[in-house]
Amino acid sequence: MFKKFLLFVALAGILSASSSAFACDFEAAPKLSIDTTLPAIVFEEFDVKIAQIKRGEDSGNSCDDLGWVTLEIIDVDPEVGYTVALTDGSPPKDFGEYLAPVIPDEDGKLVLVWSEAVSEDQPPVNFTLRVTAIAPNGDAGPSHDVVVSHSGMDGGCSAAGHQDAGLMGLAVFGLLFQWRRKK
Repeated sequence: MFKKFLLFVALAGILSASSSAFACDFEAAPKLSIDTTLPAIVFEEFDVKIAQIKRGEDSGNSCDDLGWVTLEIIDVDPEVGYTVALTDGSPPKDFGEYLAPVIPDEDGKLVLVWSEAVSEDQPPVNFTLRVTAIAPNGDAGPSHDVVVSHSGMDGGCSAAGHQDAGLMGLAVFGLLFQWRRKK
């Protein structure tokens, strides 16, 4: 019986660790290759919206110390690059600017990542970004401003933890109870 107990504990440990074992990996957006000898283009209209804002938090995965905002460029032109510049407000400390023209993914998404402390107390952020279309010849096209706003997190009291660890604890408790009962 004790061997079964040890096997179950080992299996539960492996399962609980497996959900946080994946490395955090963000692929940088490809840079637009500028060739000034190319002819001018007629820019298509586009719009920008915020698809997601994530703040650094202790959730048990390898991306906890990162914050990011995902911009979605509506009606993206695959031949056009985009620059992103801060125009107003207070972004997170390590936000920086994305001035090199980059090409969003095929869905028009562009992820801007910053390093952020792992904390349940995140200060609010409110800043404005200007997204400007850049032609393959380097000409600037239309721009759109987008406001990135997040109310922050006040820490508070949280009973939520790592789900798999809680399940493992219940399983171990059940096995111990059953083992003690058979004695």
